[in-house]
Amino acid sequence: MRQEVLILIRPHARRMLLAKVVEFSAMAAIAAEIVCAVVICLAATALPETNLTALPWLFLLAGGLAGAATALLRGVTTSQAAKFLDRRFHLAEQLATAVELAESGDETPAAIAVYSQATAAVKTKLPARPDVWTRTKKTPAAGLLALLICVVLAWLAGGRSQTAGDADRMIGSLDAMSQARRAAVAEAFRRASRKANNTAAAENLTELARVIEVPDEAKLRRLIQALKQAGVNLREVLPPDVQRDLQLSHTRQSQAGKTADIGKGQDTTGKLQPSDDTGLAVNVYNPLYAAEIQSHGGKNLHPTTPAAVSFDDAWTAAQTHAAAALKGENVPTEYRPIVRAFFRDETTP
Repeated sequence: MRQEVLILIRPHARRMLLAKVVEFSAMAAIAAEIVCAVVICLAATALPETNLTALPWLFLLAGGLAGAATALLRGVTTSQAAKFLDRRFHLAEQLATAVELAESGDETPAAIAVYSQATAAVKTKLPARPDVWTRTKKTPAAGLLALLICVVLAWLAGGRSQTAGDADRMIGSLDAMSQARRAAVAEAFRRASRKANNTAAAENLTELARVIEVPDEAKLRRLIQALKQAGVNLREVLPPDVQRDLQLSHTRQSQAGKTADIGKGQDTTGKLQPSDDTGLAVNVYNPLYAAEIQSHGGKNLHPTTPAAVSFDDAWTAAQTHAAAALKGENVPTEYRPIVRAFFRDETTP
């Protein structure tokens, strides 16, 4: 009889532990997301170039696991389960008293009578699977709130990362851009400022034009962030040629005004495009490119020494060798569409 009482209560204790794990996980996840929000705010100034898009999801996972671990460590004893069921079903502490006597090993006639009453109460007054949730409505709400906060933070961190990426590309482009071209780009920003919908955006665009003429990396980053907060998308207010020059275009970026390396072993897919801008040079490392350029009247190059040559010459040489490779079936079938798309030559075999 004594063991029967414990056997009847223990399954409810296990179900209460499971409910406790879920409840603790949901509440801990909310706390973790609040901490994550603080971290992202601090990182906005301390680590402006760091991509934190995955951070909210990591905090959500860590918070949930920490909550579950805490619940498991605290556990739910048979005595706690008995007291909970007594309160939930108004059993006047019959179960708690019976469990206390059973765990002490009491086999007196009085204890046996208590066991008998508790057993009858469990079998007649408790449903087969009683509700053991202590926060029936709060737990689902807490879980949904934690998920919502996580999604919002990930979205904000993603936008921040894109802003930092835009700043990096613009800074790299400006460093290699001629003074004349830089002035033309600055004028494009001034024209955009005159069409801005609000004063703050207009002022930031005007100030950004000045920063482009006299580059200031820290100030440029602050202005791009301010424009982002003002709802200004540079890809919508700048003309396509300026977007290409600043590497803001969603399509393959032209490297106008920059020195690029061809044939050095790195992947140049989506990075090089023919350009109308003058003064663009590339470093030729591949002896085949050098030979091809020489045959078209280009500079005399030592076949193993990198040297700056006209981009148009290098691009034409690359197209020629790509076409030859395709005709000679030296390009695997799965890569042939990629080569054709890169050179934008639909007549290539």
